[in-house]
Amino acid sequence: MSTPPSAGWFDDPDQPDQLRYFDGVIWTAHTTARSRFDGQPAVQDNPASSTGPAQQTAPAPVGGGSLGGSVHLTLAPLITRLVAYIVDRIIVGLLTAVTGFWLILRAFDPVRDELEKASAAGDIAAILTLTDRADRSYLLAYLGFSLILALAYNVFFLVRKAATPGKLLLGLRVQSVGRLGPLSMDTAMRRAGFEAVLSAMSQAPVIGLIGLFLAVADSVWPIMDPRRQALHDKVAGTVVVLAPPKQPTGRL
Repeated sequence: MSTPPSAGWFDDPDQPDQLRYFDGVIWTAHTTARSRFDGQPAVQDNPASSTGPAQQTAPAPVGGGSLGGSVHLTLAPLITRLVAYIVDRIIVGLLTAVTGFWLILRAFDPVRDELEKASAAGDIAAILTLTDRADRSYLLAYLGFSLILALAYNVFFLVRKAATPGKLLLGLRVQSVGRLGPLSMDTAMRRAGFEAVLSAMSQAPVIGLIGLFLAVADSVWPIMDPRRQALHDKVAGTVVVLAPPKQPTGRL
């Protein structure tokens, strides 16, 4: 699906019998019936700033449609995204520690007695030395397990809720650029997979420095990007937005 070049009213990608307003970045929740354009062309760029007949045939966003309401989808503030990211990292870290605890026990089994003595004595240098003697095969298995768990965590929630628990807690959601509705499996996999690859690269020997550089670039990219997209958003074609308020149900 191609993305409109500028803001305006365009054919609704999901409902051919109506028009939806594209704000120049994402499709909004605002729709209007085709009959309101009185036979005029469906596309009207920047209707809010138009004058003359175009202004009459391209009304301001009026709401309604499949999403309901009359609130534009707004790009999420960077600080809110950061907090949501930290929350998700904590959740994934706890899940990994609990479910992968057996791997850690096996990794440190060869030096368990010495490690307990060093810990009791508070000997930090000895603890670090013993850590280097841990069974690396189990440590690598734990690292791989953590990457798979993080990938599954992100894909599952992105497909089901269009947001991870951290984003849900902060009132955010992930939206495909130019398309309303839940994320497809392909989009979620590209988004979460890119992050998983960068995380794996940053832990790998030789290319670790490159992976770390790319991971940092991915984190800071939204600061200078007009759509506040990280690199993983660019790869997946997504933006992070504020979730629209829930519409009241029942009779008023």
